[in-house]
Amino acid sequence: MQILKKTFNKFLCSGKFKNAKTLVSGYINETHLIETEEENTPDYVLQKLNHHVFPNIPELMNNKVKVTEHLKKKKSSNQVNLRFFKTNEGLYYYHDDSGNYWNLMEYIPNSKVLEKTENVQQAEEGGKAFGNFIRLLDDFPAQEIYEIIPNFHKMSSRYQQFDEALKKAGEERKQKANIWIEQVLASREEMQQLEKLYENGEIPMRVTHNDTKLSNILFDKNDKALCIIDLDTLMPGIVHYDFGDSIRTICSAVSEDEPNLDLVGFNMDYYKAYRKGFLSKLEDKLSAKEIELLPLAAKTITFIMGLRILTDYLNGDVYYRIKYPEHNLHRASNQLTLVKRMNEVL
Repeated sequence: MQILKKTFNKFLCSGKFKNAKTLVSGYINETHLIETEEENTPDYVLQKLNHHVFPNIPELMNNKVKVTEHLKKKKSSNQVNLRFFKTNEGLYYYHDDSGNYWNLMEYIPNSKVLEKTENVQQAEEGGKAFGNFIRLLDDFPAQEIYEIIPNFHKMSSRYQQFDEALKKAGEERKQKANIWIEQVLASREEMQQLEKLYENGEIPMRVTHNDTKLSNILFDKNDKALCIIDLDTLMPGIVHYDFGDSIRTICSAVSEDEPNLDLVGFNMDYYKAYRKGFLSKLEDKLSAKEIELLPLAAKTITFIMGLRILTDYLNGDVYYRIKYPEHNLHRASNQLTLVKRMNEVL
C-alpha cells in the first residue's frame, strides 16, 4: 500500500491518496484503483507496466498519449476518452528505484468490464466500439506509431518460428501434436494471404489496437460501450488484425483452453452482430477489398494464435504459462479447431 501511495504521489493530479484496490482485469500489467479522499476529485487507475513484454516504455507511452490526444480532438457527446497524467518530472511514466515503470490514468466511473459475451447486443456494441476507434484514427499517420512488438501478427515470421521448433522438437511431442502439425503445414499459403496483400499495397496501413477482446471495452450499466482501454499494443497494422481478434474471442463458444473439442463452436449470431456494429461505424472508410477479406481475417488471427501456442508446445512450453503438462497442446488444438468451425460457416 505504501509503495502505491508513494508512486501515486509522483504524478501531477488532484486529490489525496485514500486507498488502493487491485483490479482483476488484465494479464500482463499490474493494475490498481486509487481512491482519493475528496468527493469532488476523481479516482485513478495506477498501472505497473510489464517492461519485459514491452521493453520500450517511453515509446509505448508516447503511442498512448499521441492517440488519446488525437481522439480528444474528435470528442463527441457519447465518447469517453482515457486521460494520462505526467509526473513531477514532466514524463507520462514513472521509473522507480526498483526498475519498475508506472503510468496513471483517470478512472472512468460507472463502468464495467465484460469478460465474456452474453448476448448479441454486447457483440454489436463491441463492433461499434472498435469500429469507431479505428474510424477516429483514420486520419492519424500510422507511421508515427512505434512498433512496440515487431512482427506481432506477421504470419511468415510465426511460420519460421514454427519450422524451427518442429525441427528441434522431441518425437513424443510431435506425435501427440501430429494432427495439428499437419493442419498448420497444409494452411501455410492460405494463412499468409493477408500479409502478402498488405506487403503488395492492396491493403492500407492503419493504426490498430491489436488486443481487441471484449474485456478491453468499458461498458455502462446498460451494456453500451463507453471507451476502449488497454492501449499498450497500439501499432501500425491492418484493420483485419483488430476485426479478427475480436471475432476470435467474442464468437467462441468456450474458453481457449477447453480440452473437449466437441464443445468448441463458433457463434454465428455474435459474428453477424459484431460485423454489423463494426461496419456501421467504419464501412465508408474501408475499401471493398478490406470488407471482402473480413471472414479471412477471423480465421487468420485465430490460426496465428493456435500456431504460436503449438510452436511453444513443440519448444517445451517456454513462453506461455501452463497449469498441467498438456495445457498448451489443448490450447493449440482448441484454436485450430475453432478455425475449422469458422471454415464451415464463413
